[in-house]
Amino acid sequence: MKVVISYGSPEWDISDLAVSQYCQMIGLTDEMNPKHMRVSAALRTDRIPRHDSTLVKVVETLGKASGRLQVRNIKGIRYIIETDEDGWEYVLEPQDINWITGI
Repeated sequence: MKVVISYGSPEWDISDLAVSQYCQMIGLTDEMNPKHMRVSAALRTDRIPRHDSTLVKVVETLGKASGRLQVRNIKGIRYIIETDEDGWEYVLEPQDINWITGI
């Protein structure tokens, strides 16, 4: 599965071009349409799932023009995104975590 992460910025940084392309890909071409506005706002505030296939496709297609976003491949379907103190995000999967088991 593919997941989109942000890098080098403590905030989610998606470009206007990426928002526009995402909306076009899901059939929202009228910027004054309320649904277009809601989707655009969700994209700008990181409320779209990071594994959303359209988001992944937009970031892969636009590359650096998508903003400070990258696509990462993960092995399974479960993940968590962590952010370090410099704003770099990274993906953790269950096999990356040293679980403590209580008996």
